[in-house]
Amino acid sequence: MMLTSSFPFRSLMYISLAPWSGVGTHSNRNETLGVASKIYVISLSSRADRRKQMELLRESLGLRWTYVEGIDAKNDMIDKILNSVRSVRATNSSGSSFMWPEDFSQLDERIDIWSPGFLTSHGLTNSSEPMLCATQDNTVTPYDPMIEIPEYRLLTRARIACWHSHLLVIQSIANDPDLNDTDSVIVLEDDLDMERDVQARLGYLWPFLPADWDMVYLGHCWSNETFFPALNAEDSQNALGTYIHPSKSPSCTHSYLLSKAGARRLLLHLRYSPFAYSRAVDRAFSWLIQSSRIRSFSVVPSVAIQRKIATSDVMSGIGSRWKDDLVNGVFNSTKV
Repeated sequence: MMLTSSFPFRSLMYISLAPWSGVGTHSNRNETLGVASKIYVISLSSRADRRKQMELLRESLGLRWTYVEGIDAKNDMIDKILNSVRSVRATNSSGSSFMWPEDFSQLDERIDIWSPGFLTSHGLTNSSEPMLCATQDNTVTPYDPMIEIPEYRLLTRARIACWHSHLLVIQSIANDPDLNDTDSVIVLEDDLDMERDVQARLGYLWPFLPADWDMVYLGHCWSNETFFPALNAEDSQNALGTYIHPSKSPSCTHSYLLSKAGARRLLLHLRYSPFAYSRAVDRAFSWLIQSSRIRSFSVVPSVAIQRKIATSDVMSGIGSRWKDDLVNGVFNSTKV
């Protein structure tokens, strides 16, 4: 059951995005996989290797998208955000005191990227003590230097930068005057491959989606997304073998869609001070789905996967051990 909790905060400040290339329009849905109004690709300008690969993917599928400049982990803004998280955690040291605001009263107004006062709550500064990723709504384990902490549990600068990069795109979708609440936008990271017939697969699945969906994962990791029955499980015309399931607990943010209404709902949760930047952004998405605050669905098998052929910007090496495959991906037969 989807909860209807929301946020009464009014937008107070405008935060601009980094320069983008490309123009998003409604002119040709075939250039946006037939189900979206726009496609955004989050990419660091320093990763020319990834940009080159993404251009091969775009040209092969005949797509049109806009590159969004991600924020680098060395950016000074990351220090400000980390200090704010420290301050919020010091003020709200007991997870039991966490409460989501009660109603979405500002859904027709511009939503700022920050909750009021978030960046000014610098009670602690210049601390070098590591912070751990929160779980559930706001459960935070204090750092103990005597205990070896796995890398994935540390709230690193790179994880903060990844959260902020996605948040900028989500805010842009949420406040886009050219989009209706039922319009959808695809968000991609710059290290992926897609099925060659991805548009046909999505075109088949889309009529099965309920009208009030918030989010759809085109690819996921670290979750059994067949846990809930597929919406098209009884369809005998499913020649493509593609299903859409209510999401269980998907991780990874390499490929997902948001409706405009879903982007607004997601933004209001992600910017809420006790929750903001509290963990890896994919784990934040996953918890909001598990706790029924975001209504999400997952395409199974994935039609977009992480390639993991180059160094990750968030984790050591090429990323996590999760490995997925496509039936006929663009790079399966493309010489690169």
